[in-house]
Amino acid sequence: RQHPLFCLEMMTSFASLRAEALRAGILPLLFVVLSDETCPQLTDCILTVMRSYMLELPYTLKQLAVSQREAVLRKMIWIARGLGGENASDSTSLLRSMAEQDQQLNRLI
Repeated sequence: RQHPLFCLEMMTSFASLRAEALRAGILPLLFVVLSDETCPQLTDCILTVMRSYMLELPYTLKQLAVSQREAVLRKMIWIARGLGGENASDSTSLLRSMAEQDQQLNRLI
């Protein structure tokens, strides 16, 4: 049986479905799920889907409540420092991209 995140990963590989998922509000949910996820395979899946939305990530992150935003950034930094195993480079790449796009996030990171 497949986890819904793996299905979402397959769906967002198609541009039309990716746009529809964005309109449906998938990004805030992905941030919240990422902050609580402990399974490396599911974390990898979340990061893969998030890479599909690189330009939208900073804006979406800033729309979260401050406590949620801080939890997400702490988790991404934890992963990027290598404590999240094989997902470190993906998390580092996403953090860098968000920091480059938004000065306010750059200061937080």
